[in-house]
Amino acid sequence: MRASDLLLDFGRPVAYFPGLVKRLGSVNAVIFFSQIFYWQDKADSKLGVYKTSEEIESETGLSYREQLTARKHLVSRGILVETNKRLEHKIYYLIDCEKLDYVMSQPIENAPNAQSATGESHNSDFAEQQNERPRQDKTDGGDETNPQFDPTEITTYITTDITDGTSGEPDDKKSSSKIKLNYENIINSYHDILSDMPAIKVMTDERKRKLRNFWIKFKFNQERWENYLSYIASNCRWMMKDRDNGRGGTWRRKNLDYLITERCYVAVKEERANDK
Repeated sequence: MRASDLLLDFGRPVAYFPGLVKRLGSVNAVIFFSQIFYWQDKADSKLGVYKTSEEIESETGLSYREQLTARKHLVSRGILVETNKRLEHKIYYLIDCEKLDYVMSQPIENAPNAQSATGESHNSDFAEQQNERPRQDKTDGGDETNPQFDPTEITTYITTDITDGTSGEPDDKKSSSKIKLNYENIINSYHDILSDMPAIKVMTDERKRKLRNFWIKFKFNQERWENYLSYIASNCRWMMKDRDNGRGGTWRRKNLDYLITERCYVAVKEERANDK
């Protein structure tokens, strides 16, 4: 069989609006937008379109990480409205057509995230966001992100204020005491990226203490925390499912308390927690 014949088994080609790329500044954002826009008038719920990340990946080829970045671009511009039904473990997507009409009515040079012929963004905030992306997300070929997260990079050096949590030296204690965790951002990222895991409804002092110790010991910041969660979302899907334990019982889905244990972190870092 010819290689070209195999394309018939790869699904249908993805249709998107190339003219929106200059307005939204990202091909992946436009692909995600186009898919939701297509299904929106066919959705049963007033909340919009419900599709799992696996369904979207099979339809568009976008990995979970690429979907997350595309969603953030669209949400930040007000074009995409997300409704997270955490008890149902569902996220609904809705295109705000009024906001879309406004963006479409603007000249290209004034549109949020518009790009020039040289590829430079007219929006300085977006340019800064691009520069803040972790180096391992860049490919050699241009500005597309690499959806594969290297778990060995989790423990690289982050900041001089964060210690490894293993030394008892007074200087280390002073350094670690400077760390201020934004628990709201940390939990929001957990809910957004791992929406199939149990939601956190009570942030106890004990949870805060364990989370803080975990971040200090393994040198996390917000960016690396999201990378850690995204890697689990893409490669450790078993953690998000109830499973038969073979003895008539059930192994329950993992939750935040498990993710911030040394046992989980080391298994993820060594790729022993990957789906079989």
